[in-house]
Amino acid sequence: MDHKKYRVKFRGDDGEVIFRGFDAMKQAQNLYDSLDGKAEIHQYIEDLGRYEIVVYPTFEY
Repeated sequence: MDHKKYRVKFRGDDGEVIFRGFDAMKQAQNLYDSLDGKAEIHQYIEDLGRYEIVVYPTFEY
C-alpha cells in the first residue's frame, strides 16, 4: 500500500475525524496552520509501517 509521507488529522464540522495526506511537510504545515492548531501532523515511518505524530495540537479539538 502506498502512503503519503505526511498526513493531517483534524475534525470536520460534524465531529468526524478526517485525515488528509501530503507529500511534503510544508503542505501539511499549511493545513495545520489554517486549522489554528486544532489538528495533528503525522509522519509515515516506513520501518515501522505506521504513522507517528510529529506535531501535536496546540488547542483541543
